[in-house]
Amino acid sequence: MATGGLLGKESTESALDQLAESDAEFHRHVNVFEQEFADAVSEFVGDGGRLVVFIDDLDRCAPEVAVTVLESLKLFTGDSRCVFVLAMDYDLLSAVAARKFGARAPVDGAAYLEKIVQLPFFLPEVKARCCASRWWDMYARNSPRTARSGGWCESVSARARGRSNGS
Repeated sequence: MATGGLLGKESTESALDQLAESDAEFHRHVNVFEQEFADAVSEFVGDGGRLVVFIDDLDRCAPEVAVTVLESLKLFTGDSRCVFVLAMDYDLLSAVAARKFGARAPVDGAAYLEKIVQLPFFLPEVKARCCASRWWDMYARNSPRTARSGGWCESVSARARGRSNGS
């Protein structure tokens, strides 16, 4: 280690020993955690079961928190009995990852997410007109007022569809 003469050999070796011990202690804690987690999963799901964890709105967390959660999932993904379902804005979190890790090296955020998300499933965008129309149709079919009013809901539903701008 180059110290520029500020530290002697003994001080340098002592600092390196402390860093090595700190690193070893961290890895011991991680290993203990992984084993305790595996034991808890075994107790919870049994021999043939699976633990499915849903994490919704990950993109609504603070950017640092979202990336920390993704990094933490690496500890759990080694257990094949655990399945994590992430609901997130993929493009947004790709940009967050690129910003966080790009300072150290040029990092493609999508490539980073691909290492964590093994089976991505993208939902199609829903148009507001489709949602409004679907809601009014369900309301018209299920409302007790429909039978009493002689189709009041159907006329409201038709008006809502006619006024929707399709976005």
